[in-house]
Amino acid sequence: MPQYGRAQERKGIKPIIQQFLYKTIHGTHLVGRYWSHIDGYKERERCMTCNEMELMSHILTRCKEKNTQTIWCLAKALWPHNNIPWPEVTLGTILGCGNISPHPYRPERNNRRRQQKTTHQGPTWLLQIILSESAYLIWVLRCERVIQEKTLSDREIRARW
Repeated sequence: MPQYGRAQERKGIKPIIQQFLYKTIHGTHLVGRYWSHIDGYKERERCMTCNEMELMSHILTRCKEKNTQTIWCLAKALWPHNNIPWPEVTLGTILGCGNISPHPYRPERNNRRRQQKTTHQGPTWLLQIILSESAYLIWVLRCERVIQEKTLSDREIRARW
């Protein structure tokens, strides 16, 4: 019997990552302009690597920091489904990963209707897990780098991923 009134946990997405995504959607992370009025922390307003405003879209997708680049390369390389294209990773893709459902690419003609309706649970859950876990790890490593001034080697990043 379903329990109404309780938030239903998304399969595969850990509660701590659900909380991270929720906070990201609602803009409660302490990034960007938040730091502009705090003495001693104004440098946190901008990305030290790219010198751009440190917003979640920048941190999770566009930052040139090796953490971000390495993790998204590993995530894409892990994707085993040649017939289902890897999505373009944007902030919207990450925030909506709990509802993403990839569809296989079928080049045959007159298959358009069936292609749009076919959703495979295995690839869907895998994509949700890869996107959410990778984004959360990028955030964790960014916090360690900015707050704790901890830098990781490429090997350590790969091990954490």
